[in-house]
Amino acid sequence: MEKFLSELLHTTVAAKEYSEFRKLPLFLQAGYERKLFSIADTDILFIKPKEQLKFNILKKQWKKFEELTELPCVIYDDEYTRYGKERMVELGIPFVFGKDNIYMPFLGVVLLKKRSPQLPDIEKFSPMTQKLVVKALYDEWREISSKEISEYMGVSRMTVTRCLVELQALGLPLVQLRGNTKYFVFDGSKEKLYHLCSGYFDNPIGKVYYLGHKPKGVDCLGGFSAISQYSMLADNEYKTYALSREEAKVMRLNNCKNLPKTEEPECIIHVLRYKIVYGKAIDPISAILCIPEEEKDEPRVEQTAQQILEDVFNGRWDRNF
Repeated sequence: MEKFLSELLHTTVAAKEYSEFRKLPLFLQAGYERKLFSIADTDILFIKPKEQLKFNILKKQWKKFEELTELPCVIYDDEYTRYGKERMVELGIPFVFGKDNIYMPFLGVVLLKKRSPQLPDIEKFSPMTQKLVVKALYDEWREISSKEISEYMGVSRMTVTRCLVELQALGLPLVQLRGNTKYFVFDGSKEKLYHLCSGYFDNPIGKVYYLGHKPKGVDCLGGFSAISQYSMLADNEYKTYALSREEAKVMRLNNCKNLPKTEEPECIIHVLRYKIVYGKAIDPISAILCIPEEEKDEPRVEQTAQQILEDVFNGRWDRNF
């Protein structure tokens, strides 16, 4: 870093020892690595969080460093997401991320914008990214490369890369770049991963058919019929089934007559944006995500969904999905 800063700033940069570090509170000592540099005759303390922190916590601790050390402090790391950089600028927190992203306004240094992958502006998971995250949860992925994910899921590496880029764009601490290879990395529990991602899950239903007869070959339960498989909740009088888009296309489902909603169907078919099968039904998490918004707050539905999730977290439904 010393050489890099010197070449970037075109000034003398010298590494120094910071002997006062042990006088700081233990949570700052234990939570950060640190480097002290003299830049243009100004001592600047560079601090690196050992774990990714929420921005409000990071700002408070950065301010505490500056207050206690009476030095300008800069957050540094090997890489960061575009959202992270923009948010740091908004909060006024100086940083050095990798070799391309610098923000130290007290030295008049501007954020460098070298060529870098453009991260998408998104609010929810795309279907394939959601499928990847749900599979990661069930199988408790710890560290898996994009190549291994593509082989496991049967999709191209380019597709997997787009999924991992989405996770980065959302600021989720699930992706690491090592050399030219991206990895999905997570060391927490199923429950922790679910709650980390829950705000980005989307309803997987792409289209709904209300039919007066059950098409031949349709047997995978979806919606409330799947929910009833995982709980004591009674199913509707009619069954709900799930098809992938590819299955619906092969079956020419568009040729089936869609009943008016005023008539009770023999069955309902959900055409899903992605499909993960467990036995004779779609997987428990996707089944919960298929619950209509207007029914999620019903006590019986809410309690059932929570119990199914607890069963997932406790390993009751463990298997290869």
